[in-house]
Amino acid sequence: MVRRLLLTVLLFSCSVMLLFSALSATYTPQPYLAFKLGNEVSTPNTPAGSFSSNRLVSHMGTIVITATGGSPIIHPRMVNYNGSNHIWLAGPMPTWGPGDQISQFNIWAKTSFKTEPFELWLGDSEAPLNGWSQEVITQNPFIVDLFLASHQPSSLYVKDAVYTISSGSFGSFNIKVLESKSPWKEGYVPVNNQTIPPGGGPPATPIPIPEGGPGAPIPEIPYGDIPETTPVSYGLTIIEDGSFDLDQACGYNQSVQVATAHMTVSHGEANKKYKVDIIFRNVENSPTFTLKGEDSNHGYEIPYALMFGGELVTGGAVNEWYTLDNGANQRTIAVTGINQTIASGAPADNYKDTIYVEVIPVE
Repeated sequence: MVRRLLLTVLLFSCSVMLLFSALSATYTPQPYLAFKLGNEVSTPNTPAGSFSSNRLVSHMGTIVITATGGSPIIHPRMVNYNGSNHIWLAGPMPTWGPGDQISQFNIWAKTSFKTEPFELWLGDSEAPLNGWSQEVITQNPFIVDLFLASHQPSSLYVKDAVYTISSGSFGSFNIKVLESKSPWKEGYVPVNNQTIPPGGGPPATPIPIPEGGPGAPIPEIPYGDIPETTPVSYGLTIIEDGSFDLDQACGYNQSVQVATAHMTVSHGEANKKYKVDIIFRNVENSPTFTLKGEDSNHGYEIPYALMFGGELVTGGAVNEWYTLDNGANQRTIAVTGINQTIASGAPADNYKDTIYVEVIPVE
């Protein structure tokens, strides 16, 4: 099966000191759920030992909120949640009695801004991801791991047994933030390229927490090691470098880095290389790229060339990234090939281009 990820990276060039500010987010669900003792659960954002061994815990997925152009990340919350505050699982708990018993589980979170995980009260209208604080989150990107954790002690459960959901739903969510304190302004953050409606209302389709979409059946959840058949997953985050001067990218003898692509390979093997195809597209789906002024009245455009990992990119063509290690990987994205004469004649404005990045795992 071909799996595709679609993210947006905004590339900037300017001849005046203006910056474009924005927040975006991605959510990558775990393809398979399995319980471990809490102190054995770990991710790049959640060190082993973050949870107590007295809980049964399964990693569910990861939210990554990225700020560009100096935007602050303030008071992020999960909203428009259509699931349940409690999830009830059935399975063997011998000390409670023979046969399957039903016990309570809840959704927890661990963020890059806090050292301790915390329970999300998803029965409320909003579930804050950094408490009710209005302090600016200094980590960029801001990362949130979601977990399913037992309410009862882990000692009540049976290793290598399987537990199934008897009632409750994981649901789906949108992300909302405080954009400014004075004047007070709130807004939604597009997750996995959601469209924010005109006027700033909530995206029409919330992001499902389980893989497969809202209402997707959750398979049986074992208490033990994840089976070796767990598929490898790929998570792409693009961190932008902000604005730059046109002169820095004139000609093909010089280039300026505008972003870094971070690719995380999960559930892979330590000594194996993984492969993905990367496709860059602009709005026009053209093989070439053009910077356009924010002031549409003058209509001035500046052609440029895009580079990925030091190699020139053709819009819509496949770029191979076949040297991925299990875990974290990165490559630079740069701009080059701007014509000096065209750049010199550009009216004062902030020029930008929107690039869509498609990731296709190569099995």
